[in-house]
Amino acid sequence: MEIDESWRVILDHIGRRCPDVLDGIRPPAADADLRAAEEAVGGPLPDDLARWWRLADGARRGVAIMPQVYAPMSVADSLARRETWRDVSAELAHHDPDDRERCLREPAGSPCHGWWLPQWLPIGSDFGGDTLFVDLRPGPERGCVGEFHTDGWDYRRPLWPSVTVMLAEVAASARSGALVRGFRLRVDEDGVEWDF
Repeated sequence: MEIDESWRVILDHIGRRCPDVLDGIRPPAADADLRAAEEAVGGPLPDDLARWWRLADGARRGVAIMPQVYAPMSVADSLARRETWRDVSAELAHHDPDDRERCLREPAGSPCHGWWLPQWLPIGSDFGGDTLFVDLRPGPERGCVGEFHTDGWDYRRPLWPSVTVMLAEVAASARSGALVRGFRLRVDEDGVEWDF
């Protein structure tokens, strides 16, 4: 399923059950914002991420469309969060800089502990510190979606091979109640939740 179709299924499902949530979906990102993101990361965005931002520039806090508690981030929020994590990571003198260099050299999808890498671009936030991001390091898994946990400062493995696959799984949960990483999308008059 392509990005446009997945996004339509997700929004239709939410709109039928809790139309107020749709007010929290931002309008499409401006081309200038996407160019700013490409300039910040030093190259083109994955096509599916750019397309998703062209459909909607994220959502407000609390619109947890992505499992299990993540709201999509706007381009501006993504770049701001990326800078924050880079600054905090640079101040962590107790972590081994050689390990950071190893993480930087490894291909996309490779685990990393103790650092936030400049090639990671946030796409979802739980607004408690944990972040979904797209791994932009080179390699066959470039564009995969990972999860960064601030309690352990680690990234273990990709959750999805792409934004396309992530949204297709969310759409499948909307259509049929399929599980996504052990959670099921639930939308009612109170909003969007992911049930375990």
